[in-house]
Amino acid sequence: MAETTDVAVIGGGAIGGYLAAAAAAAGHRVTLCVRTPIETLRAESSGQTRLVSVRIATDPDQVAAAKLILLAAKTHQTGGTLPWLRRLIGPGSTVVAVQNGVDDRPVTDAVHAAAPAGTRPAVVPTTVYLSSTLCSPGHIVYRPGGLLYLPDDDDGRRVASLLTGADLTVVSTPEFETLRWRKFCLNVAAGAVTALFRQPLGIVRQSPIDLFAHTLAAEAAAVGARLGHDLGADLPAEIVADLQSRPPGHGTSMLRDRLAGRPLEIGALNQTVVDRGAAIGVPTPLNRTVVQALTGPEANAEPTAVLQTTTKGDTSP
Repeated sequence: MAETTDVAVIGGGAIGGYLAAAAAAAGHRVTLCVRTPIETLRAESSGQTRLVSVRIATDPDQVAAAKLILLAAKTHQTGGTLPWLRRLIGPGSTVVAVQNGVDDRPVTDAVHAAAPAGTRPAVVPTTVYLSSTLCSPGHIVYRPGGLLYLPDDDDGRRVASLLTGADLTVVSTPEFETLRWRKFCLNVAAGAVTALFRQPLGIVRQSPIDLFAHTLAAEAAAVGARLGHDLGADLPAEIVADLQSRPPGHGTSMLRDRLAGRPLEIGALNQTVVDRGAAIGVPTPLNRTVVQALTGPEANAEPTAVLQTTTKGDTSP
């Protein structure tokens, strides 16, 4: 069994709850840092529910330094985690960024800003494949078999050895950046399509929505390929097939956020495609249009114009 250590999880949503439960199952002393007060963490799988042995903290003043800090807040919420990071980071702390996207700078900047003078904590990015839903505060429903990919370096290997357990497999791999870009392309398509059309993934089975998703992924893949990642020419088609194979009622976090009127993670996904594409000369017109549709004055309008952009066939990368 891996050594027992103090683990703090920042964020009590579907992902944070899953990670807290997995870390506790692996034998660690876990503190779950949340904004919404909850009494317990309940983890449900295959119809069985268990109470997870974690300490719940609702105020940064309630926590102390932890050896392993899992940052499971969404990318646009990173700034709000600074009070937690200031209390949790100590000598020898490692921060694992469990977030979408391919840009490590916001988390790295936040960690270095929060770290005590004279310390420079390791920041480890991840690529996450797991299925978990937050049914109500403190209650997650999940499927076992979650998978985290980490870089193949000393920090990545150490985190993998600590977190791997019955409900979570953590792999450090030299293919990390390629795997991260492949997941990024999938998120770019899935999140935007479901949020824009306000429908779960079953909509990708319809035409021309399948072309819409394919084009979003293709633009992201073209940017990644220009940056040197070997993503494969068939990746956009593979992503569409993957999305079409999922239960039609399956949603995305971006869909849930849009329906609830919360800020969207568009900056770390489609906006990143647009920005990096512009910097290296790769056109990304559909992603640009989606960003405008989801963040501009027309954000609550029907997506007819965006769909017409796709069907005209002028969004090929």
